[in-house]
Amino acid sequence: MLLLKDKAARDFTPSVSQRKGLWVVYLKDSGQIEDLLTYLGASSASMELMQVKMYKEAKNNINRKSNFETANMDKTYSASARQTAAIAVINDTIGIDALPEELQALARLRLEHAGMTLRELSEILGISRSGVNHWMQKLILLGEKLAEEKGISALMGVQPVEESQKSGKR
Repeated sequence: MLLLKDKAARDFTPSVSQRKGLWVVYLKDSGQIEDLLTYLGASSASMELMQVKMYKEAKNNINRKSNFETANMDKTYSASARQTAAIAVINDTIGIDALPEELQALARLRLEHAGMTLRELSEILGISRSGVNHWMQKLILLGEKLAEEKGISALMGVQPVEESQKSGKR
């Protein structure tokens, strides 16, 4: 009872529950557990708990960042494969030379550098990333149209652009 009368100990908000006929008092918040351990004189146990918590937090941050980067790379490579397939259809049907100059440059650049992001392509072409995306959508739509006319069902197994994407709505 002396512990509960101490001002420092009043900051703890324990929960109470009955389990198997016994009353259990516990703390859920790790910060409160660390503070209680320090208050009780078990500062080394408190420090160990803090280290475990920091290690887990760092590990989780690394995993989160890795997952984010992996998802981004997957998205980039999927888009690149679709773009490359559309350009290949254009090249095999009407030829890249039949395209307007700016689309020719982008098509050739994409074929040469399939792993580049739109941002990297935009830096080489000297236009904005959204400009590259707009031109790339034109190439994809043309490639899909030509593939459909030639009876090619899908570009390398990639689904066609949705109607909402064709009109620019997202």
